Amino acid sequence: MRRFLGVFVCCLAFAANAFAGEGLSPFLKIGEVSGSVKELAPKVKDALKSANFDVIGEYSPEGKATMVVIAYTRKDLQDIAIKVKDRGLLTAILKVALKENSDKTTVSMVNPEYLFRGYLMKSFADNQDALMKIAGDARQALQPIGNEFTPFGGILAPKELQHYHYMVGMEYFDDPLLLKKFASFEEGVQVITKNLSEKRGNTLAVYTL
Repeated sequence: MRRFLGVFVCCLAFAANAFAGEGLSPFLKIGEVSGSVKELAPKVKDALKSANFDVIGEYSPEGKATMVVIAYTRKDLQDIAIKVKDRGLLTAILKVALKENSDKTTVSMVNPEYLFRGYLMKSFADNQDALMKIAGDARQALQPIGNEFTPFGGILAPKELQHYHYMVGMEYFDDPLLLKKFASFEEGVQVITKNLSEKRGNTLAVYTL
């Protein structure tokens, strides 16, 4: 029995290593960079703008000045995302994070390909070449900041991302939880904008697309 379990564990380890080679992670560590968040954030924004990305907002998690998340998008990405029924436009927002540690700052990013495959599901294949170019442009734009691009945050195969499910009992991405219906799009935007301006539910508007 012990010998069988040993073989079984080894097989599992081999399968995991093989799977890791073809899987995708949700985040990429760009690198450990000398300098503070205050110094590096403008450089990140300039790098993104150099590749025609638009920086549309930023925020500091927990209100800490040592952390900042920068949200960015691009017109060609929006044009693809808006064609996908319902929640496709969520794909249009990408992010870079900076976290200060002593005299260095960790810079990381949401992996565009992971996000595209997970949110667009089967529609990813219809726009794969254009989306992979956008993902490549984002990485290339940020190379002056750091060039590690080390994956972290777990690994999923591309096929699994098309039917992503965080855990048992939770909705799939194409099975959303309905919160409220409005008589029109304009009414919904007006109500949500008003609630955000009043910081309802301890919320704060970061960007609008």
